[in-house]
Amino acid sequence: MFLLLIYNSTVDRVYFFKSIASVFLNMTQKFQNEIHDPTLVDEFISIVSHELKTPLTSLKAFNQILKSKIDAKSNTNLSGYILRMDSQIDKMTDIINELLDVASLKSGQLSINKESFILDELITNVINTRQKIAQKHKIIKKGLTNTFIESDKIRLSQVLTNLLTNAAKFSPSGTNIIISKKIAGNDIIVSVRDFGIGIPMAKQKVIFQRFNSINNPKSDNLPSMGLGLYISNEILNRLGGRIWVRSSPGKGSTFFFQIPKVIN
Repeated sequence: MFLLLIYNSTVDRVYFFKSIASVFLNMTQKFQNEIHDPTLVDEFISIVSHELKTPLTSLKAFNQILKSKIDAKSNTNLSGYILRMDSQIDKMTDIINELLDVASLKSGQLSINKESFILDELITNVINTRQKIAQKHKIIKKGLTNTFIESDKIRLSQVLTNLLTNAAKFSPSGTNIIISKKIAGNDIIVSVRDFGIGIPMAKQKVIFQRFNSINNPKSDNLPSMGLGLYISNEILNRLGGRIWVRSSPGKGSTFFFQIPKVIN
């Protein structure tokens, strides 16, 4: 009965988390616009991110307990609300982790760990994970070969995840997302193509900067902090690579990144 009281009015409770994200995004951007000292902005981001991560971890734990207490078969609606809340908590956690990465980048403390691995296996693993989440899209692999590289496996997974997440977010349901790979001398070029809303030319020049994002008005996702592409760009710079985009409004976007087979 207690659980029912908690969730009885939660049809729109999932949007509570979106409201928190929106407030935090607006607060961060306002702070950045009004305080022109980059050091203070970075310190603010770092402190707030750490402070938010602890309660989010607790929310996640309590939600897991609720999930274990509710019979999905007998409380279909209630179980659905909990799953949606769990998903939104995960998305907010991703936002916090992005902010923590930004703080690490600005302080020069973002770790890069080189190891030898097959790039194709990493790509396949990331696709399998994202396909479970982006069920309204089909992710297609092209041009994959068994290529060993020496790079940072975790950071490359982060870059690919960011690109696939954006592709799903900014393209209509039922469309394909195509990830391709080719060898160019001592480098490898990976591309992620979607058939979504596209990016205006003026915006293409700034999307790899902090807090520059393109929000899809038709999307039900949390508002973007405009950090994923910035972080991806910084990671690839540290791996000796680069990232760029080709896009036309209404025709979709293709993001490319190029990395050496072996980082120095």
